[in-house]
Order: sequence, then C-alpha cells, then structure tokens
Amino acid sequence: LYKGSIASIFFAEPAQSKIPTACKAGDVLFGTCYYASDNSSLPGDGKRPGGFSISFVTGPKAAKATSNDTPTPPEEERSHEDELNEAVRDLKLEHLRKLKGKEKEAAKFTKLYDELVKDYPDHLPLLLEGLRNVDDGPDRKSKLGAIVEASDKIIDKIAVDELATHYGRNYDKQSPTESKERKEMDKKKAALTEALARKARARSLEDDGSDKFDAALNELKKWVDIDAKQEYAFLVLDRDSKAKHYGKVLGYVKTLLKNDGEGTKKGIAPLSRSDLLKRRAEVLVHLGYNELGVINQELLLVAGPKSYLPF
Repeated sequence: LYKGSIASIFFAEPAQSKIPTACKAGDVLFGTCYYASDNSSLPGDGKRPGGFSISFVTGPKAAKATSNDTPTPPEEERSHEDELNEAVRDLKLEHLRKLKGKEKEAAKFTKLYDELVKDYPDHLPLLLEGLRNVDDGPDRKSKLGAIVEASDKIIDKIAVDELATHYGRNYDKQSPTESKERKEMDKKKAALTEALARKARARSLEDDGSDKFDAALNELKKWVDIDAKQEYAFLVLDRDSKAKHYGKVLGYVKTLLKNDGEGTKKGIAPLSRSDLLKRRAEVLVHLGYNELGVINQELLLVAGPKSYLPF
C-alpha cells in the first residue's frame, strides 16, 4: 500500500482441522499478525516490533456429514386392511421359501404357490420364488420350457420402458419421494435381470440350432455388463463356447481360477474350482491339447473327490 492509503483486511475462520483438539466452545485463541516482511538490506526491523495482536473465539464443533444419511420417505396413508393383507402375504411367502428346495415338500410348495399366485398375481418376489424353485431344482434340463415360461411371466409384469426412462435421468438423493421411487425401481430391475439371466441360461441348454440364446442374452445385456461382472460368468463361457472362441474361454477360466470362482458365488449359477477345471479340460481337448486335458482331469479328481479314504 502507498503511504497514507487505507485498506480493510478480513481474517477467515480457520478450518476445523487446524483448531487444537483440546479447544472447547468459547475458548479464545491468541496470535500475532504482521503486515510487512523483514528487509535485510535496510536498517531496523522493517515491520512493527511485536506485530498486531489477533484473537479468535472457538465455536461448537460441526457435526460430521455422513454419505449414508438417507432422507426419510413420507408415510403413506394405508388402511388397516391393506397393512394386514400385506403382513399375511409376506408371512405366507416366508413359509413358501422354507419349503423351496425340499424334495419331500415339493407338493406342499406347488399347492401353496398356486394359491398365492391367485391372490397376488403381480407380486414379483412371489413370482421369483416360483422361478427359482423350477430353475434350482433337480432335473432342470427336463424343465427348460417351464423355466422360460416362469421367466417370461416376470418379464411381462415389469414395464421395461418405464424402468429404462427412470434410469435415464438422475434423481435427487435428498428427496424422500424420489429416493423411495429409486428403491422400488432397483427391486424391479433386480427381478428383471435375474429373470433374463435364468431365461438365457435355459436357452443355452436348448440344442435346437436357433438363435434364442443370443436373443435372450442381448436382452440381458441391455441392463447389465455381463463381461464385467463375474456373477454372469456362466453365460459368458456359454456364449464364447457356442461361438467356438476357445481361446477367450480358456483365458476367462484362467481369470476365474485365480480366486477359485469366488466372484461367481453371488450369481444364479456359481462355479466351483471343480467346475472351472472341468471347463478348462474340455476347452484344451477342443484346442487339440489332449495331454493337458488329461492333466486337468487329474486335477479335477483332486479338487473335487467324491469320497475320502478312512484314516
């Protein structure tokens, strides 16, 4: 500044991380401020000795913001009958899940499922349990038509265009209404992708020379990147095997073997180390490496023995 001129100076509040942790609200911090720097080429201090005193009164510590804070959705006005009906439905569905996968309870599962479908034909979690029961059960190769039918029943219940429009725009995470809508859409998307994946898996086992498998796979790829997610590894391997891209299959199996197929465990068709070694042995034979195929068969016996010798 030129001699005789005046300027206003404002001191910003220090960052919370710069304030000593021992300070409490109301404590006063003192310091010194200088408005000129030393000049060694001139005699004297070059600045006011002792400087100018400055003080700061600390305030309360700011609350830490968390990214997990989600807005509370507005409460819906529902009748007592609606709430009771949903509670009864969920209770029956939970009992249905306990019957799934038990051969002795198959008749009970079918009877209860048919009754629930009549009462709640549009309830996606219920339809998913029916699909899983058919697809995960024994002798699934003889039930491919039923698997495709159960998958289509779920796909037809979901407004795909509405779902695509919703994910085509950003939503306000601080809006309770929009956050609730996103959760509902996430559930519909999860049901859709599972149904499409199971349908594609069933189509891959059909040996009728049609392109139904590719069509089902293309529908799934509209919603998920199957090459980037290992839970869809079984579909990637089937696709490349059908296309006779054995080099790609071999490379992908090698990647999956690094963690013994752990990345596939969340999918509908998890692959164990034994499954992957079997796949690799088949590919090596296709490529003409019969000796390596035999070695992989031996590794398969070690990885998944049918029984153990007593000791």
